[in-house]
Amino acid sequence: MSEKRKLTELTVDIETRPPDLRDDQLQEIAAMKAPRTLKKPESIKKWVDDFVAKGQHYRKLSLDTLFADIVSIAVKNGDSDAVCWVADEDAEMRPIDYFARMLADIIEAGPFVLIGHNI
Repeated sequence: MSEKRKLTELTVDIETRPPDLRDDQLQEIAAMKAPRTLKKPESIKKWVDDFVAKGQHYRKLSLDTLFADIVSIAVKNGDSDAVCWVADEDAEMRPIDYFARMLADIIEAGPFVLIGHNI
């Protein structure tokens, strides 16, 4: 009879922010992301102006996987102490790289479940 492996609980918290963009990049992305439901030119202009001014529509880029910058990743593997990687220009790797290495080891070790918000 084979021994049943315990399911590893991996709790993950990823903090993101909108990217730092130049004005021309803001304009380009605003034109691309403006909702197609806006038909009136003044409504479109208002939306784009808010985006370029880094208002609420721009801040939503922190939740967009194509644009968000990862600030930090915190992970708790089962009963072990939590670890946290913070974005730092002087660091050897980015937080996502450290997390990928850890995840590769966990996948190899056996079954696991991810726990977190919006995972």
